[in-house]
Amino acid sequence: MAKFTVDSDLMSSTMSTAYTEIDAVQTHSAQLTTTLNTLESSWQGQGSLAFLNAVEQWRGVQTQVEEAIQQINTALGAAAEHYGTTEGDVIRLFAV
Repeated sequence: MAKFTVDSDLMSSTMSTAYTEIDAVQTHSAQLTTTLNTLESSWQGQGSLAFLNAVEQWRGVQTQVEEAIQQINTALGAAAEHYGTTEGDVIRLFAV
C-alpha cells in the first residue's frame, strides 16, 4: 500500500516562486540575446561565422531550458492541486 506525506501548500508556493524565477530566466535570456545580436550585426569575417554558430547552439539550449522549467512548473502546479483536494475527495467517498 502506498504511503505518502505532502505539503500541498508548500508545493503551491514553490510553484509561484518558480514562476517568478522562470520570468527572470526569460528576461535575462532576452537581454543576452539582444547583446549577442548587437555584436553579431557589427562583426564580419571568419570569427563571426564561428560566433554565429555558437549563438545558434546557445539559442537551442536556451529554448530547451525554458521549455523544461515550464514543464516542471506545470506538473508541480497540477500535483499541488491534486494533493490539495485528495483529502476532501476521500471524505466525499465515505459521505452517506
